[in-house]
Amino acid sequence: MGFRQAYVQMIESAGGRDRMAAELGLTTQALDNRVYEKGTPPQRVHPDMAMQMQVASGTTLFAAEVARQSGGTFIPLPQVSDQIDNEQIQDKFMRLVERVGQLATRHREATSDGHVDKNERADLDGIAHELHRDVQEMLSLTYVIYCPAESVAPAVPHIAARKAS
Repeated sequence: MGFRQAYVQMIESAGGRDRMAAELGLTTQALDNRVYEKGTPPQRVHPDMAMQMQVASGTTLFAAEVARQSGGTFIPLPQVSDQIDNEQIQDKFMRLVERVGQLATRHREATSDGHVDKNERADLDGIAHELHRDVQEMLSLTYVIYCPAESVAPAVPHIAARKAS
């Protein structure tokens, strides 16, 4: 995707250039200059501004792009708003077991001819991503129930209150 595409998608998700610029305390032109790296020297979107854009857009696009460019995958933790119990955690475990079986089946199919093609690789990566997400969700819910003194919520909303400089 790339950072620029992530910024553009966050702007669209926030309601457009005018709305995002206002959220950041910038003019639309100043936002464009940063997103498209205009000027001499070129202006840029700095990480704290990208985090503000992410919060304003209600997405995780910036975090996902940082993770992707770092060789990883961003997996958001579940936001717990309702009371959860051990039965729901057990359901997550069952989903996890099902995904492992799905991965094993697809892996066997993909490697049966001695070559993993582009589509097979994308399929395996997708299943692995879901598997990883399910593990993190299950653990996060476990910690919410059994470690109530510890916070598992992301610590970024406070960034949204700052304005860009």
